[in-house]
Amino acid sequence: MGANYKAFKFFAECRQSLILYVRHEAWLNSAPKKKDEKEPGTKRIFSPDVPDFYKVMPEIVGSDFCINVLQSIGTAAMGYASIQSLPWSEISAYQSATGVRLTAWEAETVRILSEQYVAQALKSSDPSCEPPYKPELTPEMKLQHAKALRKKMRGQ
Repeated sequence: MGANYKAFKFFAECRQSLILYVRHEAWLNSAPKKKDEKEPGTKRIFSPDVPDFYKVMPEIVGSDFCINVLQSIGTAAMGYASIQSLPWSEISAYQSATGVRLTAWEAETVRILSEQYVAQALKSSDPSCEPPYKPELTPEMKLQHAKALRKKMRGQ
């Protein structure tokens, strides 16, 4: 295999891990509406109903630089009725204001991450939305979850 293929494969894996990271972050930051309620509930990250192991973030392949840039700019922009992905002008303005020069791949990745965050955030307003990332559960995590469920069922 050539060096170009290996580099392409690495950057593809890197981007996929970043996408999973921001999608899970959007799921955790969502506050789903409960049935028959007009106002959103508690953000999943703060909800005692969400097991702690779902609050663990996935690993990132490569660097978290693009995540840091996205969070510096803001994960989404406000649209007319809802959030929307960052426009290219915001990414360009960030570079002008900070002096940080993004490569084409980095700028495109930041834009894709914003699109993915918005898509997941909108989807995650549904209380039955499954988390995008489910970590491998250790026996200790399974035991912790079982104890929490028993406690909840007993009303404690």
